[in-house]
Amino acid sequence: LLGSVYYTVDRDRFLSYTQPYFEVLDYFFVRDDLDVRNLSDLQGLRVAMPRNYALADKLEKFFPQLEVVPVDSTPEALEAVLEGRADILYDAYAVLHHLLRKQGIGSIVPFKSARHLGSSFLHLVTREDQPVLTSILRKGLAAITNEEKQTIYSRWLGAGAEPATVELSASESEWLQQHQLLRFAGDPNWLPYEAVDDNGEYIGIVADHLRLIESILGVRFEYVPTDTWSESVAKAREGKIDVLSETENSELTSILRFTKSYLFSPVVIVMQESQRFVDNIDQIADRRIAVIRDYGYLPEIRAKYPQLDYQLVDTIQDGLTAVSTGEVDALFATLAQASYHIGELGINNVRIVGRTEFDTRLALGVQPELEPLVPLLNRALDAITKGQTQQILDRWGREKFAARTNYEHITQVVLIATVVLLLALAWAYWMRRQKERLRISEERFQLAMDAASVGLWDWNARTGEVFYSPLWMSMLGYDAGELA
Repeated sequence: LLGSVYYTVDRDRFLSYTQPYFEVLDYFFVRDDLDVRNLSDLQGLRVAMPRNYALADKLEKFFPQLEVVPVDSTPEALEAVLEGRADILYDAYAVLHHLLRKQGIGSIVPFKSARHLGSSFLHLVTREDQPVLTSILRKGLAAITNEEKQTIYSRWLGAGAEPATVELSASESEWLQQHQLLRFAGDPNWLPYEAVDDNGEYIGIVADHLRLIESILGVRFEYVPTDTWSESVAKAREGKIDVLSETENSELTSILRFTKSYLFSPVVIVMQESQRFVDNIDQIADRRIAVIRDYGYLPEIRAKYPQLDYQLVDTIQDGLTAVSTGEVDALFATLAQASYHIGELGINNVRIVGRTEFDTRLALGVQPELEPLVPLLNRALDAITKGQTQQILDRWGREKFAARTNYEHITQVVLIATVVLLLALAWAYWMRRQKERLRISEERFQLAMDAASVGLWDWNARTGEVFYSPLWMSMLGYDAGELA
C-alpha cells in the first residue's frame, strides 16, 4: 500500500488505484536571484526533481528545454537549488511551502502555478493482486465526509497552503523585480497581532499575512528588529524602513502612504475586577487612564477627550500591571491585545469592563518613494481568502469581547421577575384554597340535605335560578335532573 501517488499510465499497468482523494496544485519555485517573469523564461534552466517522479512526464511534454537534475528526495532537491546545482523546484505547492518555512529558507520563492498544464490528484494504490484491499480502501475513502476532509485540510495545510495570485502588468512586474526586498518593522510587543519571540522571529497575525503577500507578489519582507514600538515609528520617520505595520488613522499618514485596512479591533476599557460595567468614557472622566505610548489610535482619543488624565506607559504589560496594582484606574487597549495579555500574564484581578467608540483598523504604511507598492499590496490583501484569514485568526486565538455584563441591571431585572413570580404563586395558592373550601361546603350541604327527611328547594331572586334537592324531586314524582 502506498498512501500518496500520482496517476501515470506506466504505473497503472502494475498498480491498482483508488479514486482520487486530494487535488494537488503543482507549482514552480525559483531562486530569488533569477531574472524570470513568465514560464517561458524558464527554458534552459535546471530543475531538481526526485527520480521516477510522475511530474517528470509533464516537464518533458511542456518544458523539453529544461534540464532535469535527478536527486533522491524532495529535501535533496531543495539542497541542489541552495547549492547552485539547480535553479528551479517543481512540486506540490503545499509540500515545498512547508519545507521552506520549516527550514527558514527565504532565498527560494514561489514563482508560477502549473494548474493550466492539467490537474494532479493523489490516490491510494495497492498491488494488482490485492483487489479486496483496494475495494476496502475505495469504500473507506467514499465514507469520509466533506466536513472531515476540511478538518484534515485545515490541520495540515493551514493558511497559505494554496497561494492566491494577482494579474500584473508588464510594468508592475518590472517594478516588483526591482524592489524584491522590502525592509519592514512593526510592534515587537503587540501579540496576537505581532511580536518578536525569544528566537528573534517575527510572529503573529500580521506576520502570517505578510507571508501570504510574499507568495502572491513574489517579494520578501526583511524584518528590521526594534526594541519598542516608538523605535519602529522613529525608523519609519527616518526612512530606515520601507513598510510599517500601523493603523490607518495614525498621525503617520502625513509621512506614509497607507494600504486599505485588513484587520479590525475595537478599543476597550480595562479596569479592576471590582469595577462595574462602563457604558462610555464619560463615566470614567475623573479617573487616571493608562495609554500606550505612540499607538495609532491615541491621537484620535486625545482629540475628543483632551481633559482626561492620561498616564503614558511603554507596553501593554506595563499598562495591565498598573491597573492591577492600582497605580492607574483604567487602561485603553485593543480588544485582541487586552484579551490576549490578560490571559498570558495570568492577572486575575483585572477585566474588560466596556468598549469605547474608537477602534483600530490595521494597515501597512509605505514610504512615499515606494508609492507604486500600495495598490499592489491592496490587490494582494484582496486576494487573501476569508478562509485563509480565519485560519490565521484561529491560530492566534479568536477575538472574544470579554466585557462583563452589567450585573446591577441584571440584578434589578431578576428581583422584579422574582417578586412578580411570588405574587403569581401566592394568588394561585389563594385561589386553590378558596375552591377547596367551596367544594367542602357544597359537599357538607349536600350531605345535610340527603340526611334530612324533607325536600328542599331554593330560588335565586337575582339570577332567577331554581334549585331542587333530589328528595324534593322525588316527592314531586320526578327523577333527579328531569326539571331544569
